[in-house]
Amino acid sequence: MDVVGATVIEMNEYPRLRKLLLTCVYAAGIFGILATGNGGDDNGGNQGCSLSIRGIAPLLDGSVWVGVLADPGNDPVDLVVRFDPSGVEQARFVVGSAGSDNSVRAIASATDANVGDVYVGGDFTGGILRLNSDGTVDAGFNVGNGFDGRVTSIAPLAGGDVYVGGNFGTFHRPPAAPAIVSGLVRLNSDGSRDTGFFAAGVANVRSVAPALDPPLGPVYSGGVGPIPIERWSTAGTADTGFNPSQSPVLSVVPAFDTTGAVYVGGGFLNRIVRLNANGSVDSLGFNVGSGFNDDVVSIARGVAGDIYVGGRFSTYQVNAASGIIRLNSDGSPDDINFDTGTGFSSSNASDTGVVSVAHTIDGSLEVFVGGSFVDYNGIPINGLVRLNVDGSVDSAFAVDLTIDGTPCNDETLPDLILN
Repeated sequence: MDVVGATVIEMNEYPRLRKLLLTCVYAAGIFGILATGNGGDDNGGNQGCSLSIRGIAPLLDGSVWVGVLADPGNDPVDLVVRFDPSGVEQARFVVGSAGSDNSVRAIASATDANVGDVYVGGDFTGGILRLNSDGTVDAGFNVGNGFDGRVTSIAPLAGGDVYVGGNFGTFHRPPAAPAIVSGLVRLNSDGSRDTGFFAAGVANVRSVAPALDPPLGPVYSGGVGPIPIERWSTAGTADTGFNPSQSPVLSVVPAFDTTGAVYVGGGFLNRIVRLNANGSVDSLGFNVGSGFNDDVVSIARGVAGDIYVGGRFSTYQVNAASGIIRLNSDGSPDDINFDTGTGFSSSNASDTGVVSVAHTIDGSLEVFVGGSFVDYNGIPINGLVRLNVDGSVDSAFAVDLTIDGTPCNDETLPDLILN
C-alpha cells in the first residue's frame, strides 16, 4: 500500500499547475512537441497510468469512495480508493490483479451508524464485501462463500440491511447449505441472507434502488433478464400493477417526489423514460423527444427535480451531448445552466465513456463523474472528475493516486494518448 504522507499533501498544488499548462497544450493540439521533448523517465519515457472508474460513493464529509481499474502499463490492478475532498488518497483496498475475476462493478456508502464505511461488489470471490472507513475489511459483515456470480448493484438500507443485485444463482454462508437465489437478494446487517425476501424469476440485475414510497413497494430492480424492470414487495413479491416493457435496463432511480414515479435508463428506444406509479410512460410530464443516440448507464437525482444522466451517448434530442447532461424535470436539457461544452471523450473507441454519476451529499451541489475517458471539454481528465453546478471542472479536486510508484493522475494523460 502506498502511503500518503505530508510531503504529498504539501506538493499537491504542483499537479494543478501542470494541469493548467497541459490544458493549453492539449487545446492547441501540439502533442507532437511533448512527444519529442525530455519529459519522460529514465526508462525511455513515462507511459502514464490510465484510470477506469467502476463506481462512485460520495460521503458527507466531502470525501468519496471510488471503484478503480488502474493500468500503470505493466501490472493493472482493481482496487477501491477513498479520496479526500481535494483528491488525495486517504485509504485503499486492493481487490487483486486486473482481470475478470477481480473487477469492481459496484460500490455504495453504508447508510447505518458507521459513517464512511462502503460496500463493494464485483466479480471477485464472494461477490460482495464491506470496508471500514480506513479501507480494512469489516469482519462483522460475513457472507461466507457469498455469491457464485457477479454483483453489479448494491442498495444499503438505514438499518444496515442491504439489497444486492447481479448475475448469480446461489448464495452460501456456512454452516448453512448453499441457497438457490435469483439475481436479487436482501442481506442482513451481518452478511447473512434474509430468507424473508425471495424475488423469483429475476436474473442479471444491473441496478437496484430502494423505493421512496414504501406503500408501493420497497425496492426496484432493472436488468437484462426475463424481468427487465420490476417493483418488489418486502417479501420479494412482484407488483402486478407495475408492468413496464423497457429492456435492457441499466439504471433505475426513483423520482424525488410523492408520485411514485421512477426514472429508467438503458439500451431501449430513446434510452430514458420516466415511469408513473403504474408503470406507464410519463411522456407528457417528462418529454425526451428522440432521446439519446446510445445507452444511458447512470442516472443521479439533482436537487430541484432535475437529473444528471451519464452514458455512452453523444447526442440528446439530436443535439450534441457527449457522455453527460443535466435534464430539467420536464425532460428538456439544462444546457444553459449546466454547460458541458464538448463533453467527454476517450482515447479508445471501445471504452465505455461515462459509467457512473453521483451527486455530492456534502451540500456543495457538485457532481462526480467517472468512466473510461481522457478529456472533458478540452481538459485532460483521467477517468474521474468533480464538476461544479454550472458544468465546469472543479479544480479543487485533482486525483492524486500512485500505483507501484507510477503516478495515476491527469498529468499522465498526454503520455497515455501518445503511446
